[in-house]
Amino acid sequence: MKLTAEQKEQKRQKRIEKIKNRAWEIDALRGLAILLVLWDHLMFDAAFVFSATFIESGHQGLISFSDFASSYFYSSLRLYARPIFVFIFFFVSGLCIIFSRNNIIRGVKLLGVAYIVTLLTYLAELAFQTDGLLITMGVLHCLGFCILICGGIDAILNLILKNKSYAKWIKFAVYALFAIILLILNSFYNTTLFQKYDIFPAHKNNVAGFFVFSSNWVGFTNDYFPLLPFLGFFFIGASLTQLLYYKKKSLLPKVNQKIFAPLTIPGRYSLIIYLLAQIVFFLILGLVSLIAAGTVGFI
Repeated sequence: MKLTAEQKEQKRQKRIEKIKNRAWEIDALRGLAILLVLWDHLMFDAAFVFSATFIESGHQGLISFSDFASSYFYSSLRLYARPIFVFIFFFVSGLCIIFSRNNIIRGVKLLGVAYIVTLLTYLAELAFQTDGLLITMGVLHCLGFCILICGGIDAILNLILKNKSYAKWIKFAVYALFAIILLILNSFYNTTLFQKYDIFPAHKNNVAGFFVFSSNWVGFTNDYFPLLPFLGFFFIGASLTQLLYYKKKSLLPKVNQKIFAPLTIPGRYSLIIYLLAQIVFFLILGLVSLIAAGTVGFI
């Protein structure tokens, strides 16, 4: 069925209005977080994956780059800065819970993508005959479970409250209570975000590593993100969004969004960028290694 000119214009106006009211500031925060995560991944690749090849090449620029990446990775800057942008990432993801029509389906889809990553990293370990590539509880897995858990609770509350005028206050209180409980549990049973892997506690029950940082899991999964404390961060965002974004509109609609395009654009496509970035990093650094040392660094 073809749309009339009037219907096409109405559809166009709705699309323009949707873009105008889009909470661009959430995109910007998510974009900032994903760019910082990518920086961290690039530094890891240069400091550990390609370091030996860069040194063997004898190229002073590559050696200096690898040394810089290594010094950053073990620096106090990373130790204290990384938890901040990881918090931003999960907090903003919690804010987004109100904008999705079906968070359960969204969570299931993200977990599907996450476990495809698990399969691919497992196959990569077999192909390259190396360890340290497998990801079984990375950031995508953790975020998928966060969305699924919060989305399930949100669906139950929607059935109970049925669009009551006070629904946002109930949701705010429930999610805030979950956040407080989770962060209290984290303070008792988990390591802080500002500690290093070598002092994470070991647990007799390996299932515990799914919920809290565990030295038993450090060698088992790369990109390690257990549910705590990140689920708590997620619920903080899910709580505040009930009050801040209950109208599902930007809080700063009059700001010139073009200024923040370097952040909002990657924020809108954060999942795609996250999935492709490591492949791009490996291709670029591998090509540099091939040119400088005659070998691809990670093989």
